[in-house]
Amino acid sequence: MPYLDGIGVLERLKALDLPRHPKVIVITAFGTDRLISRLQALDPDYFMIKPFRLQVLVDRIRQFSTEDRAQSTAELAAAAEPSVRHKQKNH
Repeated sequence: MPYLDGIGVLERLKALDLPRHPKVIVITAFGTDRLISRLQALDPDYFMIKPFRLQVLVDRIRQFSTEDRAQSTAELAAAAEPSVRHKQKNH
């Protein structure tokens, strides 16, 4: 990236006060202990060292996608509960 590398992106994401952080998969060609320690401190959801098996990446993306849909569905259901109760009280 021209002005910000992946570590910088993770640092900025961590600094943001987001209600939900996006899922982050780090793919790197460098598997040094120093880099891995830095990544662990920044808490990505998953990281892979090149070369890697494409199917592993595909599986991880599918897993995260399924988890996000389940979480979104649960959040929508929780948000809808008070309005459902409110409608019941008015009838």
